[in-house]
Amino acid sequence: MTDDRERGSGTVLSVSLIAVLAGVVLVLGSLAAGFDAKHLADSEADFAALAGARTLHDPTASEAPCAAAERVLREAELIACTVRGSRVVVETQKTVTFGLLASWTLTGQAEAGPR
Repeated sequence: MTDDRERGSGTVLSVSLIAVLAGVVLVLGSLAAGFDAKHLADSEADFAALAGARTLHDPTASEAPCAAAERVLREAELIACTVRGSRVVVETQKTVTFGLLASWTLTGQAEAGPR
C-alpha cells in the first residue's frame, strides 16, 4: 500500500510543470513579437528614407521628401523626418502588445541619399 500523505503529489507536480512551461512560452512569444516589431520598424524606416531621398532628388516631384516618406509606411509610424543636405533621415516606431503582459514601442532609423 502507498502512503496516503503522498496522494496527489503527482498532480501537483504536473500542474506546476505545466505552469512553468506556459510561462516560458509566454516569455518566448513576447520576445519573438518584439524582434518582429523591431525588424518591421527598421525595414519601414529604410523604405521611407529611400522614398524621401528619391523625391528629394527628383526634379519633377511635387511632394516634399518627408511627405513621400510618410506615404509609403504601412505598419510603422513616422516619428521624425529631416533633410540633411542631400540625404533624408527617417525614424519610425512600431508598438507591439503581447496580451495583457507587455507593450513595447520599438524604433527604427534609416538614412538615404547620395554621399
